[in-house]
Amino acid sequence: MTPAAPTTTTPPAQTYDWATEFHAFTPFHWLTAGVLAAVMVGVCLAGAHKGRKYEPLVRFFWIASIIVTQSITTVWYCLPANFEFGVSLPIHVCDLAAWTAAIAMLTESRHWRAVLYFWGIGLSTQAFFTPVLTEGYASPQYWFFWIGHTQIVGSAMYEVWVRRYRPGWKDYRFAVYVGVVYVLAMVGFNEIRDTNYGYVGRELPEKRTILHALPPWPWRVLALCGLAALAQFLALLPWLFVARKHAEPDAAS
Repeated sequence: MTPAAPTTTTPPAQTYDWATEFHAFTPFHWLTAGVLAAVMVGVCLAGAHKGRKYEPLVRFFWIASIIVTQSITTVWYCLPANFEFGVSLPIHVCDLAAWTAAIAMLTESRHWRAVLYFWGIGLSTQAFFTPVLTEGYASPQYWFFWIGHTQIVGSAMYEVWVRRYRPGWKDYRFAVYVGVVYVLAMVGFNEIRDTNYGYVGRELPEKRTILHALPPWPWRVLALCGLAALAQFLALLPWLFVARKHAEPDAAS
């Protein structure tokens, strides 16, 4: 008798309940990021429509949305049923960056706009590619996470696209200095209270991120600061070329 050919079975594709759990690098992840990218572009287009005729109104509603949603987020996390000391305090970078966005868009302060731009474009865009999120769309955390990061990155885009903010070396240095002060404060706070705010504590996030590829703590903090400074420099780089291009005709004249 001819031996039967071995049978191979293809393992079933892994499925998730998107209502209760979120997984990065999946179709639902990219769908979420794509929709929110379209929202950010749409807000910028609305602000720039017809020579920015409606810009103050668009900006007013965008700022109002930041204030309302960030207030709701803070209150929700601080409710007794939801409060966790290592998670709920509004002192993560994204928490501070969201409020910075509202202040920067309300004012003409270059310092606030610098922090918004470099923390938004240089740092918070990372959340769209490697989100440290586990909850699905049925959970408030899903909406708080994505709405907050959309407001941060979208505000930075708006400042550049609609309000014509152009960062330079001084802005970069100021944003880096503010970041260093923040890291030092969070390292001290995390050590005292055994937390991981700013992701500069001893623990690593549950979701695998670039932090897992860095050296052990405390060297991880130094490596993270270096990567953050590099990411913000990459956000500055295009504007250095733009400034140089505009300066060349002036030098030749």
